[in-house]
Amino acid sequence: MKKSKNISLCILPLLLLSCASPNYRNCVDKNGRVYPDTYCSSYSGTGPNTFLWYYATSRFTTGQVVRGGSYIPAPGRSYTSITTNKVVYTSPKPATVTASTPTNRNGFGSSGLSGSSKSVSATTTTRSGFGSTGRSMGSSGMS
Repeated sequence: MKKSKNISLCILPLLLLSCASPNYRNCVDKNGRVYPDTYCSSYSGTGPNTFLWYYATSRFTTGQVVRGGSYIPAPGRSYTSITTNKVVYTSPKPATVTASTPTNRNGFGSSGLSGSSKSVSATTTTRSGFGSTGRSMGSSGMS
């Protein structure tokens, strides 16, 4: 008896994965009422467009008001047309960012200081790096 309970618990996640619901792309007006896809795809680009694509996991029929979705498609998903029942759009997957190791470029790291005691003391003066002669204070420590 215990063994059969363990097996059913192992199979349950597999069944849930296989029951993933499809995603639908619905053409809707400004009030969220569904229209055939041709209303959205035939926009000429001039004047206001009164029809938008609405993305949801529910399949709505023409005339229904949509709910539970978004006007922005979820990343990495394919969407089926309610008119043709075929995948008509796949949204791009989100970009992946990988961290890289910082590169030291001769003292110009995160602080901008070279690390020598002369340049540190020169950059901490109240004269903002310029002496009375107007010349830049270098590592020689001129004042």
